[in-house]
Amino acid sequence: MVKVARLCIAGFACVATGLTANQVVSKSEVKQPTVIYVNAMEAMQASKEGQAEMAALKKKENDLTTSLQKKEEKIKKEFQEYQSKSTTLSASAKEKAENSLLKSKEELEVAAKTSQQELQLASTRATEKLSKEIEDAATKLGQEEKVDAVVDLFTGRVVWANDKTVKTKEIVKHMDKNYELKLASGKTTAKAPITIAAANKGTAKSA
Repeated sequence: MVKVARLCIAGFACVATGLTANQVVSKSEVKQPTVIYVNAMEAMQASKEGQAEMAALKKKENDLTTSLQKKEEKIKKEFQEYQSKSTTLSASAKEKAENSLLKSKEELEVAAKTSQQELQLASTRATEKLSKEIEDAATKLGQEEKVDAVVDLFTGRVVWANDKTVKTKEIVKHMDKNYELKLASGKTTAKAPITIAAANKGTAKSA
């Protein structure tokens, strides 16, 4: 009796959904995609190559900072010398010294901006390099573990995907098919274009 009830319930579900009994598949039989997650930022910081890149960036930053500090100290020294002699300098000599100080200050500002850009560029290149290493490692790991994808927890970006799960060509086919349907629909419903002559003729009639 219980079996019959179960069959009836299953049959009702099939009728309601428009499926046959052979088409009913339990959730457990549907293959769920397998995903491995990685924190790319943490991997960059923890890996040996990442630590080496960070050390190189830190050294570059220290070198640039030291260079700027030396230039700043030189300007301060020049300014102190100018102050100690300003009362004894002629008008032309005083103007020359002030122009020299102004030029040195401008050069320092340019050097500071250039150093910042140089450090930013080095950081960007290091990040790109490490990102490529992470992608290579993710590809090998994904293939070894036989998963469908490797996803970065930090950005949510798919670092690697199994070729079997990538359906770009199928998507393009559907897009092309939809586009062709739009074109076909447009041909049957599109109105004839209004020419300049026709527009002038219509204007003349209304006048």
